[in-house]
Amino acid sequence: MLAGVAWPRVTRDVDMLANMDVLQANLQACTAALGELGLRVRLDGSGRADRFSDGDAVGSVVVDLLAPDHRKKVSALWTVGGRTIQIEGGTQALRRAAIVEVRLVGGRVGLVPTPNLHGAIVLKAAAWAADSRDRDRHAQDLALLVRLIDDPAQLVAGFAGSDRKRLLRLRHVLDSPAAQEWLLLGDEGAEIGHANWAHLTA
Repeated sequence: MLAGVAWPRVTRDVDMLANMDVLQANLQACTAALGELGLRVRLDGSGRADRFSDGDAVGSVVVDLLAPDHRKKVSALWTVGGRTIQIEGGTQALRRAAIVEVRLVGGRVGLVPTPNLHGAIVLKAAAWAADSRDRDRHAQDLALLVRLIDDPAQLVAGFAGSDRKRLLRLRHVLDSPAAQEWLLLGDEGAEIGHANWAHLTA
């Protein structure tokens, strides 16, 4: 509800990006913190160890712990029993971060660094390309983020590096105004979101 718009689905999934530019050991620190919260790595048999969960039941909390791109040492990607993956656009997302105040159950308040809207859109498009396990979820999340844009021309003016290329990968998913991702946003949300998308990918 940060932007005053309700998410169309309830989620217990969290993407966590370790800021390894500030401190190389931050990935290991995040791994340890997840363990202290009772989350355990879920290995997928390929040596990939980026997904942590508090159980296997429906409704379990799932955290994907990711590394920013441009890491040269594979050993730096080690979590528990395997390696996480580098996410395209991660470094740019960290540079576009803002601090958000989050109110927790019981009245506690936490400060969470999170990408701004530009960074979140590019990062979600990159996640769609990198994570074939949850492409439907990533596409739905991206559609909602695009719907939140107030000035698409300003966002386009801020494109850097591979920003636009990452969005173009999803043209076959989101180009149609009848795509399920838009329809889930309601009539007004779908119209705004698709118009913004057309501007971003023109």
